[in-house]
Amino acid sequence: MENTDVLVRKYELMLIFSPEVTEEIRNKEFAEIQKFVSGANGEITFEDVFGMRNFAYSIKHKKQGFYVILDFTIPTDRLEELQKSLNINAAVLRYLLVVLPENYEPRTLASYDEDGEKMRKELEQQRKEKKEARAVPKRKPAPAPVKKAVKARKPVVEKVEEVKETKKTKDTQLEDLDKKLKSIIDDPDISL
Repeated sequence: MENTDVLVRKYELMLIFSPEVTEEIRNKEFAEIQKFVSGANGEITFEDVFGMRNFAYSIKHKKQGFYVILDFTIPTDRLEELQKSLNINAAVLRYLLVVLPENYEPRTLASYDEDGEKMRKELEQQRKEKKEARAVPKRKPAPAPVKKAVKARKPVVEKVEEVKETKKTKDTQLEDLDKKLKSIIDDPDISL
């Protein structure tokens, strides 16, 4: 008797096959997973092959792996059996199985690549605009010097004569002061 109360969910499975596995074995293993999903009253809704990719870090001493994506629906009670078979499969380096939200739209690797290229161009444009904004504006050429009105200067000889004349007036003032002091000192009415 079949249980009709089992919950059916959408899942996405990312498989990373070992790079040493031949294409024939990879196709056979992938076909077995598809057969399991179909046999478990599931339905495959999307699949995409990303191909050979380099890892950011090594996985089981491997530097790269072959990526495959599979979206499907399957009853939740059959999920554990699928995970057990993936865990013991020697051709599979890693796998990731996630529950998909109801409004999820699957995308191909090509669409991700297109979006990545578009974003890269936008970033380059933004960097270029920032660089231009930070650039020092070109300096304007220096304006021609403004000619100032030059005061008529007295010749050096005239300046020297003025200095001598002021010196004479100071000397005469001192002489006059000396005479007054001498007259005060010589005055018999004043005693010192």
